[in-house]
Amino acid sequence: MTVFKRDDIQKLLKEIQSGNIAPVYLVFGERFLCQETVNSLIELLLPDAKLRQQNVTLIDGDREDPAQTFSSLRSFSLFPGRQIYRVTDTRLFYSKDVSQNLWDKAKEAYDAKQVQRAAASLAAVLKVAGIEAGESVEQNLADLSGKEWQQLFGFAKPDDISWAEEILRQNGDEIVRSLQDKTKGDAGEQMVALLESGIPEKNVLILQTDTVDKRKKLYKFLSKHAAVVDVSVESGSHSAARREQQDVVRQVIEKVLAQYNKKASSEVFSSLLERVGFHPP
Repeated sequence: MTVFKRDDIQKLLKEIQSGNIAPVYLVFGERFLCQETVNSLIELLLPDAKLRQQNVTLIDGDREDPAQTFSSLRSFSLFPGRQIYRVTDTRLFYSKDVSQNLWDKAKEAYDAKQVQRAAASLAAVLKVAGIEAGESVEQNLADLSGKEWQQLFGFAKPDDISWAEEILRQNGDEIVRSLQDKTKGDAGEQMVALLESGIPEKNVLILQTDTVDKRKKLYKFLSKHAAVVDVSVESGSHSAARREQQDVVRQVIEKVLAQYNKKASSEVFSSLLERVGFHPP
């Protein structure tokens, strides 16, 4: 199929309505937009609300056993209708090239007092670096020199890591569990092999994540043989990023207000972005 941007989502939805169903949908980028897009996909793939309750399997990527997911995708369900396997926060596309992005997202979540999200992103950084369960992770971070940090994580050591150490103190057990390797070999390449061999026609996999390494074999495969949806929003405070962020905030607010037959001026959007920053719910 192809790679769809935010402005192309309606085109993708029309393809689904016309019966052009991909075996896999990868949705990545801004978390709120990912959730919104995935919900729209599922509503079209399973129009019957009752079927959605029994035919959608939710899988937490932070705790996923890839082997179990592979097994489910190969299987024929006893339930009628299409079977959807929705994996949130999948780590199949992470690498050191996206570690800086994951670290920044962890810090953003921490600043927004979203501790669980911060812990999940921080755990992903540690996982990509090859840090194993059982190690004294908090102590290791504190003791790393700038050179050692660069070699381990692939980006320069930040001036402030106290917030990360706090998360590790508060959520250490949970993070250690997430570092436990549940599969042998590269799960992404195993996924490619599975999809090349074919899965039952009624099975659909939806992968949701915040960031991807586009050099990954799985990403390249999906961009050619499945549907990839990029809902990323440019970060930073420069003018182009601010315009894009404001556009997203405007769309979110307009959608909410439309439910009450209300509208807001452009000044309201600018003021809201200025006061609360770009943190869609």
